[in-house]
Amino acid sequence: MGGLMMLPWTRAPLLLLRQPGLLVAVLAGAFVAVLPAAAAPLFLSSARTATLHTQLDNTCAARAGLHVQSQLGFRDIPGDRGVTRLDPAAATAVHRQRHAAVTREITATPGMAAPSTTVFAATAVAGGLRGGQETGPLEGAQVWLVGRDGATDHLAPLQGPDGTGVWIPRSLATRYGLGVGDELRFATLRPAPSNNGPPVDPAAAPAPVRVAAVYADLTAFGDDGYWCTLQALYGYRMGKELFDQTILSVIYTDVATVLRVGTASTLSTGNEYVDAPLADQRPTVPAAHVAAARVDDLRGRVLHEYPANGGWFRANVITSVGRSADRAELVYDTLRDTTAPATVAGVLIGLVVVAAAAVYWVQRREREVRALAAHGVGPGALAGKAVLEACGALVAGAALALAVAGALVRAFGPSPELSGEAWPFAVLVAAAGLVAVLATTAVGVALRVRGMTDVSPGRRRLRLRWLPWELLPAGAAALTWWLLGGGTSRSALLGSVAHVPLRLVVVPVLGFLALVGLGARLGAWWIASRLSSRSAPRRPGLLLALRRIARPVAASVLLGAVTAVPVAMTGFGATVTDSIRLTLDAKAAVILGSETVASLDRDVPVPPELADRATPVLRLTRVLVGGIETDVLGIDPATFARGAFWSSQLPGPSLDALVADLSTDLGAGVAYGPLPAGTHDVRVFGERQFTVDVRTTRLLPGSRGGYPVLLVHRDALAGATRWAEPQLWVRGDPAAAAADLARADVPVVALTRTADSYGDSLYEPVTYTFRYLIALNVFAGLVVAAGLLLYVEARTPVYRRGYVILRRLGLRRRAHAVALVLETALPMGAGLLFGLLLAAAATAATRSELDLAPGSPPGPLIAVPTGVVLTILAVVVGVAAASSAFAHVRTVRAKPGEVLRIV
Repeated sequence: MGGLMMLPWTRAPLLLLRQPGLLVAVLAGAFVAVLPAAAAPLFLSSARTATLHTQLDNTCAARAGLHVQSQLGFRDIPGDRGVTRLDPAAATAVHRQRHAAVTREITATPGMAAPSTTVFAATAVAGGLRGGQETGPLEGAQVWLVGRDGATDHLAPLQGPDGTGVWIPRSLATRYGLGVGDELRFATLRPAPSNNGPPVDPAAAPAPVRVAAVYADLTAFGDDGYWCTLQALYGYRMGKELFDQTILSVIYTDVATVLRVGTASTLSTGNEYVDAPLADQRPTVPAAHVAAARVDDLRGRVLHEYPANGGWFRANVITSVGRSADRAELVYDTLRDTTAPATVAGVLIGLVVVAAAAVYWVQRREREVRALAAHGVGPGALAGKAVLEACGALVAGAALALAVAGALVRAFGPSPELSGEAWPFAVLVAAAGLVAVLATTAVGVALRVRGMTDVSPGRRRLRLRWLPWELLPAGAAALTWWLLGGGTSRSALLGSVAHVPLRLVVVPVLGFLALVGLGARLGAWWIASRLSSRSAPRRPGLLLALRRIARPVAASVLLGAVTAVPVAMTGFGATVTDSIRLTLDAKAAVILGSETVASLDRDVPVPPELADRATPVLRLTRVLVGGIETDVLGIDPATFARGAFWSSQLPGPSLDALVADLSTDLGAGVAYGPLPAGTHDVRVFGERQFTVDVRTTRLLPGSRGGYPVLLVHRDALAGATRWAEPQLWVRGDPAAAAADLARADVPVVALTRTADSYGDSLYEPVTYTFRYLIALNVFAGLVVAAGLLLYVEARTPVYRRGYVILRRLGLRRRAHAVALVLETALPMGAGLLFGLLLAAAATAATRSELDLAPGSPPGPLIAVPTGVVLTILAVVVGVAAASSAFAHVRTVRAKPGEVLRIV
């Protein structure tokens, strides 16, 4: 114990401060070893929270919290002894009493926001006054009558408001010439529209309503969570046939007005929604589990306020926060399985850097180590001295890694919000990583010191370096691909979530290692043969660089290899992430027809704001073409390619080529799907409209629900246009398209975007996995930088001696700078190029694995991550230039006398 109090040990923690280069190298080693370990639990927590928030964001806030649906008999009140028919006043009082009781239960529950009540029903205009004149039934037009207190505050009035009454949409006002001050009378109220329309009750008491305002039709109502639970109203269609594409108009008012109209007839029935969202609509997963338990308890208390034997009046409660939290846990488990191997690999790579730093410590302390060993100090004691010296830097590196991991996950992770247990777990894992770093440092120093002091008998050297060891990871890659499954979903009682097949993560890494090893072997052979040939370069800078690369050829080849692997994995991960998203967007756009599809109240020309990226379409849904139900699209061939979705990676010719003959032949058509080529009649409601000569192709935009789609010239529709739904298809950013449509005052009644097609799907775990891999490969880039720092620091004495001697032989300073740049740039440049080639090859080999929904066209599309590639190029060039400049400055500042005295 007394030996430990000797000067070499007591002053050990301060000695490293005298050598800042070694200090930084040791700190960097601990940083790169602990960073992946500390980041893993934080990333998993971030991904779990993001998955929960993705589900909640794509779900109505009330459906995530508490959404009560019930059918309402305005005058018929169910009870324990059957249905009781009340007068209008008594029925209204019963409704208000139940509403007050439900509201009390919801507001008494912690974590619940204030509830809102909506009473609505389908009806038809039975008559009214327009400008003081009787209107008649307005062609029996069916409408929705919706009562929600405060709803008109969320509408954009175009006329009025003037007093109390109902707000009608512009489309209804324009169609029938209605305005503020007019009066409407309704037929009986029904829960849903019908082909024959609701009946008129001649015994009903008069209940006219006044038009108080005309509002702008709601189009992208999904953007405003206030309307979320009413989106289904915009899916019902009206007309003599169910596939008539006219959307029912929605008339808004307050609850009292709907109750007054409904209680006027004993035949009226309707719907009631009670919506109570969570107070915190973006909780963490543990908080979501707590909220789910509270909502489940609230559910029973709310249902108690509704009649238990109400039959079709029985209430139904919808809540999804618990299921969403459970699915987030499933995603957490899935990600943990796929990211654990990558995390372990990252930690092992970091420990290799720590071992290299330990060896470097021995190299810089060689005279002191030999002196202590000569006085009987063993390898264990010297390892303890090294740990004492490096302990401060190692602890600082681990703490910095923990802080940086948290900052990176918050800034670039799936979600900046982390669960409460994430940080304690990360600290625990980082502490375990620090212990591994300290142990690796001690073992590395002990082994290196033992190799310096022990004397071993001479043995015949084995030519191990000639063995093709790269065949081992290549064989492991083939075996892993065969053993691991290729499924893209993980199932549980909650359903399934998409995930990356584990072999798509492990096999490329093993393959990259094998190919990089082979490339390193060939590169070393080429360098040796190049310098031994008579064609050696004559330029001093290039010759000096190549000789320095060749002398420690293993170090130079290793520098190229550790550049190639992170470049390959980063390029591959970025390509996979972007390609999965591009493929999903393409699948949705093929179904819709374009990135944005606006359903119009009437056919209008393309506004100037959208002239370069929009096309008009007349859509006939599920009409008979040759006896086969088909979607017929009347298009403008001159503009169709501007607004319809297409990609050069899709099968078949371009859109312009596909529709070219439609411009000159109104009897021509092009089809995709199970519609045979030939001449067919197009029939609507059993009546022949026109004849078309059909040719087929491999894919067309606008194919929905598996039905074939047929493109014809819009003028060929002739009389069938009265049944067609006018649309505008718009390419590009959906948000910009919506803004341009609103600015141009286009009569939009519904707006559909590609994100609406898969917004509630759990494909995020796939992109989260590869984002994590990209982050790990950025970490690998840090390993390269740390290794390069060690390399430059270790080579500095050689640079100084060589520079001093060569300067005396006439070498210019500029030639020496060129040699330093080429010494690092050539291996790193070769690694960069090789890594990019490997990424491209891996993408091509695994392309079929990138289609997470193979049942719908198109197949996988490849997105080239140009930004990532340029960033990688800039980083490699910057690191090579910075390290070369650092080494050159340190070399030229050396004093020749001191350098030659040491030599």
